[in-house]
Amino acid sequence: MPQPQSWAKAVQTADTQDAHLRLANHYEEIAKTLDADAQEEREMLNEYMARPWKYGKRIQDLKSQAGAMVRDLEMAAKESRQMAEYHRQMAAE
Repeated sequence: MPQPQSWAKAVQTADTQDAHLRLANHYEEIAKTLDADAQEEREMLNEYMARPWKYGKRIQDLKSQAGAMVRDLEMAAKESRQMAEYHRQMAAE
């Protein structure tokens, strides 16, 4: 498997079914990691909402930041899955 810094080159040079399938798997792994990170942020957000008194004046900022992180991570996971699907289609051609 290529090193992380070489994934961009792998995308540029992908010209075989195997290369596209490796890229699809790579993007799926990224999506899974992003999903896990989003779940962690969701749990933090739930904690903030369940015990707002524990965080004092910072609660609104914490809730806002956690909510934004969840949205950003979910969007990035979706985009990564779209890239995985693209490379699966390329592999099928």
